[in-house]
Amino acid sequence: MPRRSMPRRPMPRRPMPRRPMPRRPKPEAATRRGRDGTRLPVFVPRPDLTAQGQGPRAGDPEHVRRADAPRKRADAPTMALIRLGRALVLAARPARLWPSCRIGPRPHPDRRAGDGQGSAMDRGLQMDSSARRLAPRTYGAVNWLGLWTLYLKEVRRFLKVAMQTVLAPVVSTLLFMMVFAIAVGQGRGDVLGVRYNDFVAPGLIMMALLSNAFANSSSSLVQAKLMGSSVDFLMPPLSPSELTTAFLAGAVTRGIIVAFASILACAPFADIVPAHGWAVAYFGLTAALMFGAIGIIGGLWSEKFDHIAAVTNFVVTPLTFLSGAFYSTAMLPEPFASVAHWNPVFHLIDGFRYGFIGAADGDVFTHIWWTMLVTALVCLWAWLLVRRGYRLKA
Repeated sequence: MPRRSMPRRPMPRRPMPRRPMPRRPKPEAATRRGRDGTRLPVFVPRPDLTAQGQGPRAGDPEHVRRADAPRKRADAPTMALIRLGRALVLAARPARLWPSCRIGPRPHPDRRAGDGQGSAMDRGLQMDSSARRLAPRTYGAVNWLGLWTLYLKEVRRFLKVAMQTVLAPVVSTLLFMMVFAIAVGQGRGDVLGVRYNDFVAPGLIMMALLSNAFANSSSSLVQAKLMGSSVDFLMPPLSPSELTTAFLAGAVTRGIIVAFASILACAPFADIVPAHGWAVAYFGLTAALMFGAIGIIGGLWSEKFDHIAAVTNFVVTPLTFLSGAFYSTAMLPEPFASVAHWNPVFHLIDGFRYGFIGAADGDVFTHIWWTMLVTALVCLWAWLLVRRGYRLKA
């Protein structure tokens, strides 16, 4: 018969004796006995080794400086450079330009301006910091320093990626110009008494200006909301008017830079010489302000970049392509010609084109008051939204 295998019983393991870990002796701390008999620690200040002639390396005489050792003074050229630097810092203070923007210590309000101590404090670098007394910073009607700082932030933001924000729109404008000049312009007659290339070039330049002014202000606000950096311009003492002005100024700067670059790019294909410089300057500045304000409105409304793309595709692009940028509105049948004259972008492009070629589809003075009214309305709308903190503040 086969043998039946018996299950093996596991042998019990003997627990190994644990060796006690050596404990480091606790340093004896100075204690005192409380009222209830408990021991309480007492703070013992460290001895001043410097006063005793010792240091961090008492055995090394090279790293020990005695208390009675004389301090090494700087040589004459170094002191002269230090004095010159202090004089330049004091001379370059923004208080020379804007009295409300002062840098440095301020005299205490209890001290009079003619007091010797107050004047010494106002000199700034000559008095010990322990003797200076802090006081609330005062601003004038406009915080010029904060406004200028936010404007520089907006400009440096798009100049940091100039390949995308400046060069890419110029390349797009150049491609449009090459297509119209080579494929369309050669077989087409004059428009408004000038060549078709000269007619279409101002419209392309204005389109680049409008789109980039809108993109600058809208993308700045959307990025600030998505990245959580909107606190950088909400916490400083900036009023809604100063915030709106700074964002508009940044949008205008980018639009004008792109417009100048587009003029240089279109110059080999068209005769771009302004016939009326005031019209070019007015309509270019008004267009940048108008679409910069529309960008602020769109940026405050948008919660992600898809919303900005929707505003661009359904508002900005139709207004620019249906405004007579590539054609004369006199060629359109009714009622499309009358509807095109209600488009504010038509007045911008037609007035901007009048500044270059000296001819327009409509009345120039109508373009002026119409664009002025629309720009004022959209800027007011943007200011009201910033003042309210629409989708910007919790």
